[in-house]
Amino acid sequence: MNSRITTSHTINASTAVRRFGLGEPHRTAQEARAILRHPRSLIRITPGWRAPSFYVGAGESTAVVHISRRRMSPLMWRRLSQSSAPTGQELFLVTASVEGPRWMSHSSARLLELILGQAWTVKEDPQEFRDNDHQRQVRLTWHALMTKEDLRAGDSSTPQVA
Repeated sequence: MNSRITTSHTINASTAVRRFGLGEPHRTAQEARAILRHPRSLIRITPGWRAPSFYVGAGESTAVVHISRRRMSPLMWRRLSQSSAPTGQELFLVTASVEGPRWMSHSSARLLELILGQAWTVKEDPQEFRDNDHQRQVRLTWHALMTKEDLRAGDSSTPQVA
């Protein structure tokens, strides 16, 4: 019996993957904010959904940036931020993460700051892991609360710290 639901598909890597150099952080930040505004960044509970991502390279090393957002209720906003939620707007918990070599962690944190603004909080995953080439890798994850209006803003507005 054939299933109608497919959980994997082939993606042409040359058209689906965006690459940026570590030396062009402002261009990279603009791309990330555009991805964040795109409907595909909204988390879906489907088997094949993945957070949109792009690559940032420096020499032979590469870091992967994932960006997603999740709808949330005013009650959850209030519990996370300890302040009342803006009225009449869609509310989101936004997550941005970077996985890359440990030596790129400072540059990765700076990139996340450019993408999402100063008010974001950063957490470094204490568990280092090794990539296929046995390089030490680290994961940085940032969370913040944003409204639909914040997402529409061209530059990083001042989101609420989550």
